[in-house]
This record gives sequence, structure tokens and C-alpha cells, in this order.
Amino acid sequence: RVEAVIRLRRLNGIWKTADGTAHQQLTLDASVFTFDLWLLGDGSFC
Repeated sequence: RVEAVIRLRRLNGIWKTADGTAHQQLTLDASVFTFDLWLLGDGSFC
């Protein structure tokens, strides 16, 4: 879970750039982030 939090903070940093390309990358990483949480068995995360 610690790694997930660190990754989420990194995504928040990318979000602050407010760049189109960075936003697209954010969407991609967010999908992987959600998938990783499901692999960890965290069903409470939507």
C-alpha cells in the first residue's frame, strides 16, 4: 500500500503540470494504478 500512495502522489504531481500530454499520461497511469489496487485485493477502491 505504501508504493500505491507514493505512486498516487507522483500522479498528483503530474496533474499539477496542467499539460495536455501529462494529463493523457495521468489517465494511463491512473488506469494502471487502479488495476494494481485490484491485484492487491483492495476491492474498496473504485
